[in-house]
Amino acid sequence: MTPSTGSFVRPAGPGDADSLAQLQRQTWLARYGLLISEVDLPDVDASRAQWADLVAATDSDGQCALVLAALADGVVVGVLAAAPADDPDLADTEWQEVLELAVDGAHVGQGHGSRLLAAWADTARAAGTLGGAIWVRAGDDDLRSLLIACGFEADGAHRTLDLHGDGTVTVQMLRLSCVL
Repeated sequence: MTPSTGSFVRPAGPGDADSLAQLQRQTWLARYGLLISEVDLPDVDASRAQWADLVAATDSDGQCALVLAALADGVVVGVLAAAPADDPDLADTEWQEVLELAVDGAHVGQGHGSRLLAAWADTARAAGTLGGAIWVRAGDDDLRSLLIACGFEADGAHRTLDLHGDGTVTVQMLRLSCVL
């Protein structure tokens, strides 16, 4: 029997790009599956390359981006990616935007999301970040509940995402934020 390595969060590394791409694809289908199909998602190779670039940016300059991986028994089951906020009301401040927070569906409810958020908050606070924001699909009550339990609250900002770029499929998004 192989001993369990437990659950923990660590900075993502170059070797995690494939796992992060697969995880993102799976969670996007779960979150937006009624609005998009698998063909609407980025190509796996392109997604893998984007994650590799983001992780590399983190390795070379921690100010640019932060990518954290949640592991369970040595397998990547969650990811959190954050970068300096670029919303007009947050730009030029010491705020970060959580660009992605995803946990594999089979591991939801096991504390990986809250561990990722706690590790991000600790790391961001240590770097001098004052607060954070994340955009959530209106109606994604599970994610919103997790964020509220971790200290985020709706700040009144909202936007509409045009998933196909032609107005046929739109998603209402709410921004939640927190002070660190």
